[in-house]
Amino acid sequence: MTLEAVEKNGLSKGGWLYHFPGKDALIKGMVEDWSNQYFKEIQELAANANGNDGKWKKTYINLFFSILLRAKNRILH
Repeated sequence: MTLEAVEKNGLSKGGWLYHFPGKDALIKGMVEDWSNQYFKEIQELAANANGNDGKWKKTYINLFFSILLRAKNRILH
């Protein structure tokens, strides 16, 4: 990954470097954000799941396939 590639998302290299002192910090921030979103989504899905029998297993499986479909859609579009 280069900062030039990241720059294509609408923020200048200077803007990225203001928030993240380097590429490693940027990647760490991306992973932390993804992890937080992932666990938040798991908790929300589990809270809305019907019944307790296998609730967490079903939640993880459903989220896994949901993430795969989202990634596939991003790649194809």
